[in-house]
Amino acid sequence: MVGHIMRLAAYLGTFLHGIFDFHYPIPAARHPNGKRTQIRISLGICSLCDAADFSRLLTVAGHSIQSDMLSRYFTESERTKALAARGT
Repeated sequence: MVGHIMRLAAYLGTFLHGIFDFHYPIPAARHPNGKRTQIRISLGICSLCDAADFSRLLTVAGHSIQSDMLSRYFTESERTKALAARGT
């Protein structure tokens, strides 16, 4: 459980005047140009507890979307390769 909490902190950052923002990494394997990037969203929240709660929801939503894409658009063998490359 501690590892999950530590990973959550990697998704949070502070922007101007102590407002938290959320960074969701996009692996190079999933980027159209083959480069690693991230999606950055300002949460508009100054409270660390509220920002952590909201970032948990965004993290779960991001993982859910990625899993759904794998199951919809790839065959079983392609999914297995993708998950193996991701380390899951």
